[in-house]
Amino acid sequence: WLYRPLNSEIEITNRCNQSCPHCGMAANHTVYQAYTREELSRFVEELYENGIPSYSITGGEPFLAFDNMTAMIRSSRGKVDVCKITSNGYWGERSDQVFDALEEAGLMDNRYFVPCLMISIGEQSTPMKTTCKIFHRAIQRYDRTQLTLCISSLSEYGSPSKVDEFISTYKAEYGDIPAGRIFLTENYYRNSSCIKDNANAVPFRKVEDYMSGPVRCFEQTIGKYVLPRLLVKATGEICTCACFNAPKELKIGNYRQNSIREILEKINDNPVVNIIADKGLHGFKSLLSPSDYVDIPCSNECEACTHLINSYMIRYGEQTK
Repeated sequence: WLYRPLNSEIEITNRCNQSCPHCGMAANHTVYQAYTREELSRFVEELYENGIPSYSITGGEPFLAFDNMTAMIRSSRGKVDVCKITSNGYWGERSDQVFDALEEAGLMDNRYFVPCLMISIGEQSTPMKTTCKIFHRAIQRYDRTQLTLCISSLSEYGSPSKVDEFISTYKAEYGDIPAGRIFLTENYYRNSSCIKDNANAVPFRKVEDYMSGPVRCFEQTIGKYVLPRLLVKATGEICTCACFNAPKELKIGNYRQNSIREILEKINDNPVVNIIADKGLHGFKSLLSPSDYVDIPCSNECEACTHLINSYMIRYGEQTK
């Protein structure tokens, strides 16, 4: 296969205990959907059988399905690595009990990747002291070769970052954060004077911008190639990109109807995926007319992808579906 993901992100539930106004996961649906313990075990087996070495867990709020999550991690031992767990950290006052359970399930038994715990603070309502307690206990229990710690500060563009609040709260409670122990997401860096070249950066506004230089928070994993990740939604929808709320053009099947192998076969038969994997975004650009991307406005990378795919389909025919 030309395209074989290195990682698959799975929403084990779309249920959430918070209501962030710009939730990228589209959580808090009126009809909750979640995978059963048996479905999650089957998912792990399919990743293993198809040579996909890792997966990441997200939601909704995955810790609301904690028993199923730990059972999934337990079934992964010696087969597939747990790359990352994303949470709003509401469970922080029980940090030690949670870490004990994750250890027992095998989170620290990865073969290739250091697992990552990412706590989202962008629009979440978890008290900052609770979030800080999670990181403090994790730093006390694990070194950087055992567990990577990360904060996601993503929120509506232009809204104040909560990272400064996190840093000041942590310092007041526990002292200085050990150097290099907690990683921050690109949204904060983009507005930070710590990175001089990025201090005055603004979000891309034209389709061509995304083709000429991928957004910085993705460029290490995309580069000029197809992002080697799948996103499996709680609804079953599968996307060939890890961007949440992905457009329909990036949805390639449904896990509740198709096996992982069937999905991979379909992706590898897709002309757009093959072109980008083989020639990169610049090669894809060479197949389009400048009128397809020059001075075409867009508000984000998903909108740019949708426009480019639709332009290619119109130019070369419906066989690209």
